Amino acid sequence: MPVHTWDSRRPQSPPHDARSLGGTGVPTGAYRTGRPIIESYLDGHKIFVISLEKLLGRLVHNRDVRRLVVRRSRSVAFPEACAGIRHPNSCWPFMPCGDVWSTLVDFDERIENAGTLASEPDRDSIVAAIQELDGVLGRPDLTPTQRLTALTTLVQAQRNLGDHRAAIRTWIRIRPFIRTMEDPVHAVWLQQLAGSSFSDLGRHGLACSIFTTAIDRLERLDASASVRSAVLMEAGKAFKQSGDTIRARLCWEQAITLLRGDSEAAYDYARVESNLGALLLEHPNDEEQARGVKMIEDAMGVKARLGDLVGLSTSYSALGAYYLNRGRFQRGIAFTRLDLHISRAIGNRHAIALSLINLAGIYIRFLQLNPARMLLREARQIGDDLNNKRLVSRIDTLSLAVEAAGRSAGKARKRVGPGANCACGSGNPYQDCCGRADFEPVDGLPEFLGFSEDVRLITHEMQDAGGRPSHLDYVLRVTDLAERRNSWVDMTVHDGWAETFELADMANQHLMAAKTMAIGARSDPDGVSNPLACAILSVSALEAFVNQTAYFLSETQESEGQGVHSVPPELAKGALDFQRYTPLENKWHLLGRALCGDAWPPPQSIWGDVQLLIDIRNELVHFKSESYERISPPPPHPHPIIRRVPPAIQMRPMPRSWAARLLTPSFADWCVRTTEELLLYFKQRYRQQRLESHLAPVTGTKQ
Repeated sequence: MPVHTWDSRRPQSPPHDARSLGGTGVPTGAYRTGRPIIESYLDGHKIFVISLEKLLGRLVHNRDVRRLVVRRSRSVAFPEACAGIRHPNSCWPFMPCGDVWSTLVDFDERIENAGTLASEPDRDSIVAAIQELDGVLGRPDLTPTQRLTALTTLVQAQRNLGDHRAAIRTWIRIRPFIRTMEDPVHAVWLQQLAGSSFSDLGRHGLACSIFTTAIDRLERLDASASVRSAVLMEAGKAFKQSGDTIRARLCWEQAITLLRGDSEAAYDYARVESNLGALLLEHPNDEEQARGVKMIEDAMGVKARLGDLVGLSTSYSALGAYYLNRGRFQRGIAFTRLDLHISRAIGNRHAIALSLINLAGIYIRFLQLNPARMLLREARQIGDDLNNKRLVSRIDTLSLAVEAAGRSAGKARKRVGPGANCACGSGNPYQDCCGRADFEPVDGLPEFLGFSEDVRLITHEMQDAGGRPSHLDYVLRVTDLAERRNSWVDMTVHDGWAETFELADMANQHLMAAKTMAIGARSDPDGVSNPLACAILSVSALEAFVNQTAYFLSETQESEGQGVHSVPPELAKGALDFQRYTPLENKWHLLGRALCGDAWPPPQSIWGDVQLLIDIRNELVHFKSESYERISPPPPHPHPIIRRVPPAIQMRPMPRSWAARLLTPSFADWCVRTTEELLLYFKQRYRQQRLESHLAPVTGTKQ
């Protein structure tokens, strides 16, 4: 028995302020795309980094639309429902009236609301839907149409929960309706509802028999393309699970033919295309396998746009098993993890158990035995709850395999757990090799903002000057958007997974906070808290900016080589030592001379105010005093700080201490303005120096 097991299953219908820095760390983000996924590429294959929070919203909407169409198609299945309570003036021959009609409408709404809950990718919602439907079905005054609609909705809810035995029990309650139905197509549709559940319970013969009969009858009845394609989709999965891949392929190819050209069938078309792609993964020819991968990935793009979480989960499962068999273990582990992550979000317990089984099989292969045991215990609990003997049997077999692998490793004196030698043959521990892809996928990563126009302009500008842009050129760009940046995000793409790193832009954070405090100071002119915060935050912005510049300068030298920028010798030991042990003003002078050239230092009108701001901040923060300050009568000599205050700052009149006189709304505005002027001067002179260093001197006019 192979250690790794996999199911290509499931009959139902789902990666900030990130600036992707790519391999070289170049920031590429600046405007919101509004898309719920990021598409990166590695070896020609797409990687879908999923934001489940966005996809869940799309899923509910798309299911609502599909359910509405189905509900309308069956709304007049039983016109005899209201016989005996006709209204003589009704425009509908069997329209009830009065209190009876109110009751019927109430039941219809309850069934519809339960259907909405059952369609949501959330286990609690599905359970609530089942409870509501059970309550409705307990009412003796339901019409036959309402009872059939409630039972059909209940079957779907139970299937969405993964409780296929319960779905079959409910389907048995539907069978009496089928025998009396006037619409034969509708009767066939209801007849085949149990086929997928029988298949997932391992009763493949019965499932295939149900679908074979349904397909034949629908062909004779000349049913619509939408009905036939839906049945063919489910039939193909049953045949695939039974091992009859030829019939499965025929079903799906017929479904593709029926769906092709229907603009409203993208949802189903993507699922069928993905299923056909999964069949090609088993083809002995490498080119056919590659075609299968492309078909699945193309379908995944459609599924992501439509919010098909179930379809995405199934695709990740198929691709995960394929890549594991091909020896691309990191990609296989990452995709299997994504399958489990999405399955948990959906709430289908049968699907969760299958995903747990698949991941446990991988752990056994890599001697991660304790995690395998934990997964199998969880899967066993689900199997017992669902009374699914097929699941329980597979779990018990894998549990025996775990213990056998442990005994074998003990006899061979092999390590198990994170320190076990990786099964890929690298000789490295699992945790430092393929195990790096073994982590719980994360939602809520910073959002990718796309490629900004100002980044493109900087690139073209540097190329026109005869040079090439560096990472620092993008970091120090002067744009409104860059001033609102909260952080930089670097993404390192591996085989099927990615590492995401974030560096907060604290210079911007401090400066934006200072601006907020300045606004607050104007609305509270007698207060001192906001101006005090402005002084502290403004100097913090100056220090954070120069420290960030030191880091990015050092990082650019390491990634892009020597000679791109002039680097102060003080940075030779690394950015961290420079940041920690170099005084603030010295850091500004060292980096200013290196990056701005002869334009440094700034004019005294700028640098003098910066020095004063730093001194005021230090005095206010440390506030070293040896005595009270006399305020009345006024002292003959003002405090040294007061003597240096520029005329632009409006202070409070005496009698107050120097700090109380200084901390005014005017002072808060001056703090922000002083900081912004120095940052702008540095960025503009840096850009000017970069362009001039690449422009060749003009020696004559070309004739």
